[in-house]
Amino acid sequence: MVDIRKKPIWLDCDPGHDDAFAIILAAYHPSLELIGISTVVGNQTLDRTTQNAYKVAYIAGLPNNIPIIRGCGEALCRHVITCPEIHGQTGLDGADIPEHPEYKTLIKQQDENYLWNIYQKIVDVGRPVTLIATGSLTNIALLLKVFPQIKNSLSEIVLIGGCIGLGNMTPSAEFNFMSDPDAAHIVFTSPHVPRLVMIPLELTHTVCVTPNVSERLRSLATPFSSILDHLLHFFAATYKQVFQFDSPPL
Repeated sequence: MVDIRKKPIWLDCDPGHDDAFAIILAAYHPSLELIGISTVVGNQTLDRTTQNAYKVAYIAGLPNNIPIIRGCGEALCRHVITCPEIHGQTGLDGADIPEHPEYKTLIKQQDENYLWNIYQKIVDVGRPVTLIATGSLTNIALLLKVFPQIKNSLSEIVLIGGCIGLGNMTPSAEFNFMSDPDAAHIVFTSPHVPRLVMIPLELTHTVCVTPNVSERLRSLATPFSSILDHLLHFFAATYKQVFQFDSPPL
């Protein structure tokens, strides 16, 4: 049951180091009620991002009643691109994260009707849901096309993507939008979006994991904080190597 004092959210993501932390924040922020997670290809392949979502849910102790739905593994019209140079071959390189003990069983139980499953979970909340997309917009675009009536169950769509100035893939392209520009176009032009909030690349660069943040996390000295610290250490190193950032953005 959704807590009426909290904002219900659905998180569509592609974990990825940054989205691993997005899952944890969404699950435990006192003002939010995470009602479900869907995965999309992006930082790594769909198999990897889905497996990673289950791993993060397990180590973070997410309740079993929060569904994780395996979404789309292809861009609408383009070849898939992933980002191993930042997130490694697993998508969560840098830490030895235990497998979700029921992952193989749970993933076998999922069918190909992922859009219907996402739609139904959102509608079942019974009040407007904020749909948050931190990866490419493939799942969101398909959802709006196949179930346009979802507008009646959404308060807004909040997305991370695009840029105002320089991109991080080309001088004018940001990774999430470049991964599936056709999906981004559908979302931005859809009449079925009640409110659209875009968080561009530049804004994500204002929230960085400084050495002070890392030290505070390390000082917790728990198995969970140790995993997160190792993830951030890897993420910081690749961001420094590829983008020359002193601290990685989350």
